[in-house]
Amino acid sequence: MLVRNFLAILQIDLNSYDLLKVQNVNHSTIENDFFHFSPDRDYDAEGFFVNNWTATTGELTGFWHPVFKYVIIPKPDFFSGNTNTAFYYSDLVDNTEAIEGQGPNGNPASIFENHQITQINGTLKDPSYGAEFSSLQAIENEALFGYYIFGQVTGFDETVYDFNNDGIPDDFNGNGESEESATILVILIATDKSISQLVRTPMAPINH
Repeated sequence: MLVRNFLAILQIDLNSYDLLKVQNVNHSTIENDFFHFSPDRDYDAEGFFVNNWTATTGELTGFWHPVFKYVIIPKPDFFSGNTNTAFYYSDLVDNTEAIEGQGPNGNPASIFENHQITQINGTLKDPSYGAEFSSLQAIENEALFGYYIFGQVTGFDETVYDFNNDGIPDDFNGNGESEESATILVILIATDKSISQLVRTPMAPINH
């Protein structure tokens, strides 16, 4: 049974005027054009993956949900930039390391609960990736891989799995033992983007 799991996940908190500086725009000519976007909470989605992931089919694909069918069983440091290594099991491969980020961040984040961008003269600008979009719909179409939810699975038999091929049954919750009835955290991802939509939340301008 899947239930919501409230945990702190990766969020980007950028200074709004720094976004404009990256685009070489004088902020004195811009008013309140800063906002962040996130999945509509009226839909069943916690956040989104950017369109730099590749899906594979594994033993647990579709195991828990027919729409959010891709599965990641994360380790505690998964949301600390270790998306290609910090998991016990993953149906996805993060290709973001091959994409050059803006400024000092050579490896931009690829999973967001919400994301901050700016609008200048009708164009949406994302300094994290150096990208421009005409609308939120364009961002969803061009930049999103899919939406995700968190789940807490109870009664999971860890003893039948050995995904790291070390000859020892896996321990998916990190408690030091492989259990026949374990409680584990999973991230479930849907690539059908019609299950949610992006919504815009204005941000108050910052006085400098």
